[in-house]
Amino acid sequence: FDLLADFRIEPVADGTSTAADEATTYAVTVLGHDDRVNPMFLRAFGHFVEEREMTVQSARRLSQTSFRCLEMLVRGTRTMSKQELRSLRSDLYMLGKEHKVDVAFQAESILRRGKRLVVMDMDSTLIQQEVIDELARRGGVFAEVQRITEEAMCGKLDFNESLA
Repeated sequence: FDLLADFRIEPVADGTSTAADEATTYAVTVLGHDDRVNPMFLRAFGHFVEEREMTVQSARRLSQTSFRCLEMLVRGTRTMSKQELRSLRSDLYMLGKEHKVDVAFQAESILRRGKRLVVMDMDSTLIQQEVIDELARRGGVFAEVQRITEEAMCGKLDFNESLA
């Protein structure tokens, strides 16, 4: 069994690269509430990708029962410069803002897929409730937390004291 039977090395001159070198895959994660990740957004996103000479390689729903969260793998025809990536991220932010969804754009790699921690302000971002209130209810101290929150919001309680 010859492992090198179809193996070929082609030298590439400095400053040039092959088409295979220049194609880059990115992960685009879209997060919305209600029915925001809808056909209108997907159509606009499709135009966005096409205008930048990219293609959607795959799409999969990350939420269990709706299209609240969608991940798409997008392939570009070449590697983008840092400035191009900044511009693309800015344009994606504006597209997401227009359609009231959050859009994350990352280079696809095995390292990206291994991360499973998201840190964000939950209140009215991912859920419609106040997290501190829900945790207080669960812990049986809702009235006390509500009183402390009210005092702190009215300036009657020092911030550091409110945490004690």
